[in-house]
Amino acid sequence: MTETSQPYFNSEDREYLDRLTDEHKRAVVADSLTRYRRADRLAAGDPVPALPLTRLTGGGEVSLPDLVRGRPLVLLFGSYT
Repeated sequence: MTETSQPYFNSEDREYLDRLTDEHKRAVVADSLTRYRRADRLAAGDPVPALPLTRLTGGGEVSLPDLVRGRPLVLLFGSYT
């Protein structure tokens, strides 16, 4: 199977993909892993990237580094589907 040779797949991904019998589902899962799992992701202690954020109150934008200057930041990501 060619999609399991991608650099973003770990052994658990390969095992899961190998168990999938539906070729379409295998392609969708492999594409999702390749598209959303990146080697350039942030690690603990990395500097905050300069992302523009939209203010929930009053509109306008604020830079992420300006928002957290001198304070710790915790980013939580999840899927709500």
